Amino acid sequence: VPHIKSVQEYCEATGDCQIQILKGFTRVELMDLYQRAKVILAMCMRGCERTPIEAVLSGVVMVTDYCHTGKDERDVPVPSSLIIGHPGNDLSPVEIVKSVLTDFETAQAESNAMRELYLGLGPETLAEETKHFMYIHLAHPANAII
Repeated sequence: VPHIKSVQEYCEATGDCQIQILKGFTRVELMDLYQRAKVILAMCMRGCERTPIEAVLSGVVMVTDYCHTGKDERDVPVPSSLIIGHPGNDLSPVEIVKSVLTDFETAQAESNAMRELYLGLGPETLAEETKHFMYIHLAHPANAII
């Protein structure tokens, strides 16, 4: 992924950060990593992927791109300043990561909307979302997903 590669090259050249590809980790190792990490790069997500959500709930700042779920402000309420390629953001992936690392507390606070969304989910909200989905797709067949 070009965005991750450019950030990895920046980290290697400056020593300001490290990139860790999330593959082969146990649950315990992931939870430990989330406690130490500041940024998670989640590129071209499809649906609400578990790893970025868990990371954000642990206080990590998610940087994503304007692709698939990254465009969905409802499920992924990330500020445009943290979305690579967002029409309102002309910063490069490296510039975005540098800004997060420079002012982590501000970037973390700007990510509160996503934390609040996912911390507020539970059986009641799942039931309501399911009812809404069924109404839209069954009561109005023109909206059906095929």
